[in-house]
Order: sequence, then C-alpha cells, then structure tokens
Amino acid sequence: MGISFRQIALVHQFLSKTTLPSTILIVASTLLIAFCIHNCLFRKWRGPSVVCEGEIGVFDVQMCPVTQVWPPDEYKGPIHFDVVFFHGFQFGQDAHNMWKTTWSTRNRPETCWPQEWLGPQLGNDVRILLLSYDAYATKSKSHEFGNTEDVSHIAKNLVQSVVTSSKWKLGQEHPFVLVGHSFGGIVIESLVIEIHKISRQQHCDNLEKTSIEKANAFLTNMAGVAFYAVPHVGSQQLIEYICRPCEINLHSKQLGKVKAIILENIDSSKSKAADLSNDFFNTLASCTNVYGIYVFIETKPIDDNVGMIVEYGPAQIPGHKCYRVEGCDHFSVCKPPDQNHPSYNMLLQFLEGCRKDFLLKHASLPTLPKHVIGLDEVIANVKGKIVDNHMLVVVGMGGIGKTTLVKKLYHQIHADFKKSSFLENVKESDIVKVKKKIIMDLCGFKLKDPETFLRYFGECWREMKVLVVIDDVKETQIIELFGEDIDGIKRSENGSRVIMTGRNWQDFEDVTPEDGKFEMDALNEKQAMELFSWKAFRQSTPPHDFASITTEVVRACQGLPLSLEVTGSWLSTKTNPQEWKEGLSRLKNVKPFRGDRIENDKLWGRLSISYIDLAYEEQQMFLDIACFFSEYNSKFETGVTIQKSLQIWNVPSQYSSMSSLQNLMDRSLVKVNDKGNLVMHDQLRDMGRQIVKEASSYERGDQSRIWDKQEARMVLLNETVIPSSSNVHQSFNCTH
Repeated sequence: MGISFRQIALVHQFLSKTTLPSTILIVASTLLIAFCIHNCLFRKWRGPSVVCEGEIGVFDVQMCPVTQVWPPDEYKGPIHFDVVFFHGFQFGQDAHNMWKTTWSTRNRPETCWPQEWLGPQLGNDVRILLLSYDAYATKSKSHEFGNTEDVSHIAKNLVQSVVTSSKWKLGQEHPFVLVGHSFGGIVIESLVIEIHKISRQQHCDNLEKTSIEKANAFLTNMAGVAFYAVPHVGSQQLIEYICRPCEINLHSKQLGKVKAIILENIDSSKSKAADLSNDFFNTLASCTNVYGIYVFIETKPIDDNVGMIVEYGPAQIPGHKCYRVEGCDHFSVCKPPDQNHPSYNMLLQFLEGCRKDFLLKHASLPTLPKHVIGLDEVIANVKGKIVDNHMLVVVGMGGIGKTTLVKKLYHQIHADFKKSSFLENVKESDIVKVKKKIIMDLCGFKLKDPETFLRYFGECWREMKVLVVIDDVKETQIIELFGEDIDGIKRSENGSRVIMTGRNWQDFEDVTPEDGKFEMDALNEKQAMELFSWKAFRQSTPPHDFASITTEVVRACQGLPLSLEVTGSWLSTKTNPQEWKEGLSRLKNVKPFRGDRIENDKLWGRLSISYIDLAYEEQQMFLDIACFFSEYNSKFETGVTIQKSLQIWNVPSQYSSMSSLQNLMDRSLVKVNDKGNLVMHDQLRDMGRQIVKEASSYERGDQSRIWDKQEARMVLLNETVIPSSSNVHQSFNCTH
C-alpha cells in the first residue's frame, strides 16, 4: 500500500483550512514533512488520484532545469571548477525554481547566498549551478495527478539533463563538488549510484560508449560532497515519535486514514535509507579524487512539541567531518545569516580545500596527444610486467611511441600509488633539477642539498607506495640518481615501482633484470592507418578516393607514430591526388639521412621531406627551435613560449610570423607542452641539428648555430662567428 506526494498535499491543504488547535496543526504538518523525507525517497509514489482545484501547473520531471547563478554573464574566461546545489523538500509555489527557498539567507529570503556570497569569493573561474526537480506535490488544473516517480527516476533524469548533456557537461571537463540539503542529499546519493552503474556496463551493447566515458569522467572528477541534514541511515527517533498515538490527536477521518498509511509504510524506511547510503559510500570509495565529505547537522527542533527531523546519529558519517550548526532547525541549517557565520565559512573552506587537493593531484599529469592509437593491449601487457618487477624499462627506437605509452600508463595507474612523479626527456635535463622534482613530488618539500637525495628518496620509497616514471634516460643518469640504492629499489616490498624508457637495452641491463625489459613494437597496419588518417584527413579512416594511396603511404612509414604524424600532417595540405602520388614517390625513394644510428637514417630521411617543403623563414624557425629552444625548455624551469619566441625573432631583418610558427605546429614538427613552451620530438631535434652540421662547419667557423656550451665558449673567445650568422648569434644570446 502506498501514498503519493499529492495525497499528502491534500492533507496539508486540508489542515491549513481547519480550525484545529495550532499545536496539533504544527505537529501534523511536521509529521507530513518527516514522512516525506523518510518514506517517499525510498518507495515509488503511486498515482493517479483525484485532487482539489489547484493553482500550480504540472511540473515536468523530465526537464530537471538547471540555473547557473555564477559566474556573471560578462565573464568569458575558462571554467575550472563546479559547485552544484541540490535543494530539499518543498512546499513552495515556483516549481521551476525550487532552489530559491532552500538556498536563501536566513535574514533575507530574496538573497541567494551561493550567488551573492559564494561566487565572488571563489572566483569567476568557478561555475555555480542550482538544480530543480520534483520535490513537491504539484497539482494539475485538470484535477488529475501525473505519475510522480521515485528518487531514482529523478537521478536518471539528472544524468541526461546535467551530466551527459552537451550544454552543462557536469564532471566532463573539470572537478566539482555536490552540495545537498535533506531530500537533495538523497538525490545526490542516487545520482552517484546511477552514474556508477553506467560506468560498470563496459560491455553493454545498448549503451553508448560516450555515455560510459562520461560516467567515468564524472566519477574521476568528483572532488567532494557536502550534506545539510541528510538522514543517511534513517531516524529511529522520528519513527518512534510517529508511532506514539498519544502525541497526536487527529479528529478528522481523512487524517486518521493518512496516519494509518504512514504507520504501515514507515517501518521499512530506515533499512531502505541505510541500503541507499551504503551503496553510495561503497561507490564513493572507488572515486580516488574525492577530497572528503562535510556534514552539517541541525541542532534545534522545528517547534517545542516536535523533535528534530534528522537527529545527530542518522546525519553523521563516520570518518568524515561533522559540524553542528547551533540554533538551526531542519530548514534553517542551510541558511547562514551572514558571511561571518561559521557554517558558511566552513563550507567555503571545504570547497577551496577540494579544489586545491584536486589540482595538486593532477598538476603533474603529463599531457597526452589528442589521438592515442593502439596502446590498450600494450598497456595491459605492461601492467602485467610491473606486477612482478619493481623496475621496468620500455625500450625501442626513437619515434616508436615510448613516451606516449608511459604517459597513458601513468594516467591510468598513478592514482593507485600514494605519491607519484613523472619526468620527461630526462636525457636532456639537469640531473639536479630531476632530483629536486622527484623529492618535491614524493616528499612534498624542496631539496636544498642534492647530496641528500638518496636519503630522502629512500625514506619515501620504503614508507609509502610510490611511482616514479623516468622518460628517455641514460645509464649514467640512472647510476647518478639511484647509485648504491638500486638494489634496495629492486627489493621493495610495499608496491613501489620505477618505470623508465630508453632506446637501447644495453644502457639498462646492468641495473635492471632481464624480466624488467619491455620492448616496444611499431603499430600494426590498421592502427597506423587510423593514426595517419586523423592527421591527414581529421577522421579515423581515409576518404574512398584516397584509400588505396593512403595504404601505400602508411606502409612506407613502417608503423612509426612520429613518421605517421609528420607525414600525415604534411600531406594534409595537399588535396590533389597527383600531389599525393608525388609525395609517395619521395617517401619510397628517400635517401638515407646520416643520423647518429643506422636505424635513424631512413626515419630522418622521411621526416626531412616535410622540412624541405617549408618556406625559408619556416625552416630557419624550425632550426632555431631544434638547436636552442628545445634544449632550453628541458634544462630551465622557464621555457620559451610562443610569445617569447616571437620576441626573439622580431628584430631587424629577422623572420617573425605567427602564421609561420602555426604552420610548423600544423605539420606536427613543433608542439606546445602543458606549460605553454615550444617543444619538439628528440628525433626531429637531432635531425635539425644534423641539417645545421651538414650545411656548415664548426671547424671552418661558419656554422650557423652552436648549441654546445664548450663550442659556444670557444667561438665567443676566438670571435670566429662570421657576419652572415650574426642574427642567429643574437637568438642564442637571448635564450641563454
């Protein structure tokens, strides 16, 4: 047997028109509210029923409207954080803005404190959303009730209207915190459970892949939850109170019937509330980025004759912070009187803590390429290797995708470790700076004396489960980093891991067991075709007219991601099939380019085709970045940004054009890292330096660019740089 929201609305309307004593009216109204909180949230409400004439139109539960109250409309900058408010149970008149009565201030009902106070204090890069959903017994002018669904149905609607929608994208792009009062807290729990169910259905044919990805992103980006007077495990005191016949004397036959229905349905509410909350907290345990949960608890009854709607016990959450808001009942607990009130300041501090904690966790995450192809199976194999190996080395020729592999691996497993550190392009980096970054990432402080590195690193390694990924490292650097502690790393028993990448296994065989070797293979033809197509056609497959020739071009690139990216970007500018045939001929007949290793010769030859097709000023910019900027960015904390590079080039008779630099980036010859600095792949860098060496001679004194410190010192002391290269010499001085 059930009872609907609208049946309760009828009773509430009846009570308001009776002449019963005020005490009985207060008690009866409070019982109705209490019953709604405890029973309606866990049992599907029944309909249809006949109602009296009403003034409020039917509320469309499918709409679940969202109101953005912050930032101001004039702000056009990026959003980095979301705070979403879920209102409590309502008897208000505005069905589409139910949040108004919940999130107003205590002294000024017209003031929405999340908008007026919270927004300006959190900053314009924070988005504040207020949700509306069916938490009220709305009435129809046609004298009939629609079917008001249970809280799980509201949660499903919210998934569609807020999470997976193209407009709001909650949890898809940045971290967020959910804030709920009373019924709103139960909606939050149900919403998180519903999204978790979607995320687990990895092999469900009728579920779109994008929905699963969005569900996973939501759970990953959830940074915290704040609850105001939410009965997580029910309220035994309230149930006992309702069951005392002497406490309430309802003379009306209708009210007596309502009481009987309440007593019949309330018995199971506590267990259902506990089940929902248990499911929620189990789900929350799998969300690794949640900073915490904060609970605000009411301390004052609604009336002297009525107990508190949610007692301290049912509201608190073991292991999480609880704050008793003095002098506040169930409805005023979320209505701070002013910005100095402790409850408001505690919420503000909690939100700022959530944002800071999330940023710290993700600050060191390396940036992945836009299109990562063919690594899922490889990563699964690597994960299997690191189960039994404390040190793992990924080896393979340059441009085969080692860096992309360990970046994606780091994204997937770093949260399994208490602390983690990712170091890119270590071969070209100052080893002291490498040590300082490792200690900062793992231990949380600045390393003052490099000689103490091993002591602090050893303490972190033994006391915590840590992950260190060192990309493109030399044998001498490994010894300098870990020295005599390498044996201790191999014997670690707390789950800590070191993962390294390099081109030659010989550099690692003295410090890493044979079992710790993982050799990287090139992409297969299908994977190579997809990566190439994204670069050449901006889609996953080639157009029909280009399918045949694309297959030949892809085979000429031999499955090397770097070659596929550069060649695809180069051919993307050519729309005539004849130009593609000429390009294919050049690829097949490319002459070996003298590299530092035989395996690099043909790769450099293929890469040089894109360089040769550049305009003169673009070639000079490429060589400057290869000789100077890329090394500067790896050795110094402040790198060369786009703006700084244009300032360096923008001198009389120098080449300077943003469009030229953009062309280098469009061709995948130059990239911008997550710090905004210009960088390039080390194979492209080495190829560019070889071009400079072959075009001139250091011994003759006419080498256009000098990047070696010792050679530069000799040139400056002997004044051997000829006038034709003076402009490049000025670039060198600007960067170093």
